Amino acid sequence: TAGGTFTSGAWRTRDLNTSQFNNITSCSLSSNQITLPAGTYQIWGFAPAFNVNRHQARFYNITDSTVTILGMSSYTRSGANAQTGYASIQGAFTIAGTKTFEFQHRCETTGSSNGFGVSADLGSGEIYAQLTISKVA
Repeated sequence: TAGGTFTSGAWRTRDLNTSQFNNITSCSLSSNQITLPAGTYQIWGFAPAFNVNRHQARFYNITDSTVTILGMSSYTRSGANAQTGYASIQGAFTIAGTKTFEFQHRCETTGSSNGFGVSADLGSGEIYAQLTISKVA
């Protein structure tokens, strides 16, 4: 199954539905939102985009309505020679209390059906966004 339509014009929430390892007390994942307790964190994240031209990802603080980490600018060609490109985020941040976050992505041109990623179709499942969050203090 392809990643789905990536609609231009606003920041879109990436699907996050599985936590593979969680050793951060009071950290949770629900409805594509991550809740983290007070502390200092390092984060790495990647998300594909296909046929959307310019795109960028960010880690957004829903609680405070602020951008916590802004990712690198990215580009993936659209049209007949479309290619997959990856938006990434990386950085560190500190929060004084419990906050809720989303991994968000924005694009220049709408990519229908597989704008959020082209399926591998290898029978092993599909992954269209990954985050690693480590609590360092």
